[in-house]
Amino acid sequence: MKHLRPTSALAVLLLFLPAVALAAEQHKSVTLDQSTMIGNQQLKPGDYTLKWDDSTDTTRVNVEHNGKSVATVPARIVRKSNPDNATFETNTANGQNTIDRVYTAKERLEFGDTSANSSSPTGTPPTK
Repeated sequence: MKHLRPTSALAVLLLFLPAVALAAEQHKSVTLDQSTMIGNQQLKPGDYTLKWDDSTDTTRVNVEHNGKSVATVPARIVRKSNPDNATFETNTANGQNTIDRVYTAKERLEFGDTSANSSSPTGTPPTK
């Protein structure tokens, strides 16, 4: 019976680490100063944590408040850096604040029709 040497096992493990790192759960904290819609859910003012898996181009974002899930909404991931260090972008076209985009350092989440192509920003400018 053959056994893997410790160095061989380590080499195999190192081959799989990049794949695991790419499929990591991401998170972003946002603070809302007024009632705001995300998907079909209205969020009250407060601190929220958004969590998602960024291993594909579309995902479901879990919105948590005080450690409890308050909404799950679909989003499209656009892999693009965020040189302005924006946090999120809202739109008031329908008469109430709606989160359109949430930014991280290396990607942005776009809410709404996740099959649509990226469009230029509308609504209020990104919040920094």
